[in-house]
Amino acid sequence: MTPNSPLLSSKTITTTTHSTLTTCLTDIKSWIQNNFLKFSCNKSEIIIIGLNSLTHTTQDFTLNIDGCTATPSTQVRNLGIILDPSLSFTPHVNQITKTDFFHLKNIAHLQPSLPVAAAETLICAFITSRIN
Repeated sequence: MTPNSPLLSSKTITTTTHSTLTTCLTDIKSWIQNNFLKFSCNKSEIIIIGLNSLTHTTQDFTLNIDGCTATPSTQVRNLGIILDPSLSFTPHVNQITKTDFFHLKNIAHLQPSLPVAAAETLICAFITSRIN
């Protein structure tokens, strides 16, 4: 668990769940400030992960921590991974595909001015870098 991404497991969202999450986030914010760090409310996001029956009932869910209001997002990014409420990773795969096609198209524009061996090396290096 990182300071800006707490995890709380519950089958339903109740007032107790809401209170527990608010207390947790307040404690995290205090820890961050006590360690001379800054809690960026405008960069913090929340996501509710679960079955559609749970995620659809939380559309009016909000958290208020010291004047900062947060509502659930349809997708969040953490450590470079895009997460969605059903953990399908579809938004993440779509973003990677879009970025990779962009770079491959740029390599294709360079190909006429490169020797075949250099183009092969460039493409292999690109693919290898994206796999790791």
